[in-house]
Amino acid sequence: MYEYILDDNMLPQQATLKDYYAWKDSLPKGMQTGIGFQVLGTKCQDGKFASTVYLGVNHAYGDVAPVLWETIVFGDDDEECERYSSHMQAMIGHWLLVEKHGGRKKEEGNDDATLNELRPF
Repeated sequence: MYEYILDDNMLPQQATLKDYYAWKDSLPKGMQTGIGFQVLGTKCQDGKFASTVYLGVNHAYGDVAPVLWETIVFGDDDEECERYSSHMQAMIGHWLLVEKHGGRKKEEGNDDATLNELRPF
């Protein structure tokens, strides 16, 4: 596996392990997850929660584009997971899964923020 950081254009750049953790540690603590950071979180109409994270570590196998983003829909024992190779694919995939689960739940305090709004760099 290889680590990747994002440049100012949201494009992944391969990094050393030391540089990856320095970059990750520079992100706001509220965004950080175990290995990456949350890009987008959305409450769904059916009561589930869709979370898209930037993994930062390539989850692909073989000679293919790095898989660096993941969306998981939480809410019961049957979690749903999709992985992506680009920021754009991850954003589209996130909203497609939210729609599959009835759309975005409208309520006070459900302010989605995309990485473009949260980007610390």
